[in-house]
Amino acid sequence: MTKPELIDYIANRFSADPEYPWEDDQTDCVFRHGNNKKWFALYMEVERKRLGLEGSGAASILNVKTGPLLQGSYLGMQGILPAYHMNKTNWVSIILDAIDQKTFEELLDISSELTK
Repeated sequence: MTKPELIDYIANRFSADPEYPWEDDQTDCVFRHGNNKKWFALYMEVERKRLGLEGSGAASILNVKTGPLLQGSYLGMQGILPAYHMNKTNWVSIILDAIDQKTFEELLDISSELTK
């Protein structure tokens, strides 16, 4: 999934547009609930080496909240890592080009519900 596809999916499913809270960074962005302003997803481009992945260049990831009970179930799946730059007990990182659509949608729904 590309960043534009991700933005379109989240806009259509959750009525949330990307926000760029870091003035020197127009790549990484957050998606928030409109009513409580809590983040339910954080998009980042992170060097593959920093994530413990093979290859060079950056990987597009999306951090989503799972909570501690569900986190263990997802961490064993391909394309899901402990959260990068977030609480590793409650969040996971999804590698956008390494996860199936069904799991991606499921994790975004869970994150949205947990942060309402």
